Amino acid sequence: MARALTPSIKEYTGSNLNRLILQLGQITEMIHVASLIHDDVLDEADTRRGGLAVHTMYSNKVAVLAGDYLLARASVLLARLQNFQVVEVMAGALDALVQGNRTSTVVLCSLLTLHMYANKYYT
Repeated sequence: MARALTPSIKEYTGSNLNRLILQLGQITEMIHVASLIHDDVLDEADTRRGGLAVHTMYSNKVAVLAGDYLLARASVLLARLQNFQVVEVMAGALDALVQGNRTSTVVLCSLLTLHMYANKYYT
C-alpha cells in the first residue's frame, strides 16, 4: 500500500481525514503482516511470496514475538486515533481473523485424530 501512495503522498496528507485514512491503512497493514507471520509458523511454511518466512530465518519464538509486537503497536496506534467506531470495527475484524485460524486448527486436529484412530483400529 505504501508503495502505491508514495509518489503523491503529499497530496494525501493535506487534510485531517486523509491523514487518518493513511494511518488506518498503516495499522491495517501491520495487523495483516502480523497475521501472515503467525500463519507461517502455524502452517510451518518455509517461504512467503518467494522469500524465506521469518521463522525459517530466525526461530518460531522470534517470529511469534515479532508478530505479537506488530499487533501490539497496531493496537496502540489504533487507540491513538480516538475513534471508538473504528476501534470497534477493527477489533471485530481481528476477532474474526483469530476465530478463523482457531477453527481451521480445530478442524485439522480433529481430522488428524480421526486419521490416527482409523489407522490404529482399521489397519
